[in-house]
Amino acid sequence: MNYSDIYFQFKRYALNEKGMRPRSCKAILSCMHDLCNFARSDDLKDLQEGMIREFLHTGREEKLWSAKTYRNRWQHMSTFFDWGVRRKFCKINPLKNIEKPKLPQNLPRCLTQEQMQTVLNTVRWMDWIYSFSPIRNEAIISTFVFTGIRLNELLNIEMSDVNIRQGEILIRQGKNRKDRIVPIHPRLRSQLENSGTESDFCAFSLSVSICGISSTSKGFRSFSSIFPSFKYAFELKDFRISRLSCLEPLRHAFLALLARFRQLSACSTQSVFFSFNF
Repeated sequence: MNYSDIYFQFKRYALNEKGMRPRSCKAILSCMHDLCNFARSDDLKDLQEGMIREFLHTGREEKLWSAKTYRNRWQHMSTFFDWGVRRKFCKINPLKNIEKPKLPQNLPRCLTQEQMQTVLNTVRWMDWIYSFSPIRNEAIISTFVFTGIRLNELLNIEMSDVNIRQGEILIRQGKNRKDRIVPIHPRLRSQLENSGTESDFCAFSLSVSICGISSTSKGFRSFSSIFPSFKYAFELKDFRISRLSCLEPLRHAFLALLARFRQLSACSTQSVFFSFNF
């Protein structure tokens, strides 16, 4: 049985039965495609334990994969072969006896308080091409700083999900496809209220309908185009501002400051959240 013969069957299974996100399915198929190219064969009989181990080791040694990348590739292939075993396309999962490396216990990267203020000031006072850009971009950055939500969660927010009066943002289908409610920090609330005349409208100067950004791949490219405009104004050489990975330090920064402030006070987490500012 060849991989090319069952490629489409797995894709339909992953999207329709398993309910995978398209990006997850694409990652699995891309990994299998790389494995077939490495083995110079798409026959499942040639994709055995020894070949897969060599593929993974070569990635670590020559392509300098991180432990996380190695584990992701391992998981992608294991998912495919588990499905192949259930469908009787192969007898066993060849990754069963291949171990995964342990992940290093690194602290999340985050900006300092001064760097966070530099980011917000830069967005506010920089010369943008369009008149709506300062409001939109400051709202986007402020939302990451003061809520800690993820990029795909921001792109999926609709205007009806933001309740300025109640001080809440509804995150639909976030991590692990779970809904949750995120409180709006007083500083973010004033930011959103000042970005328009009507609360429902200003609630999403950062929303997809106003940003012109969607959760599609085109939307991700549109979003990333915001950052090169002011990446050199940020004196943050430790972070790759030109890439979407720069959002992680923004997400973690405010929460790290909150945790540090809470250690110095006897207040509850909720009290600290609404009282802390910088």
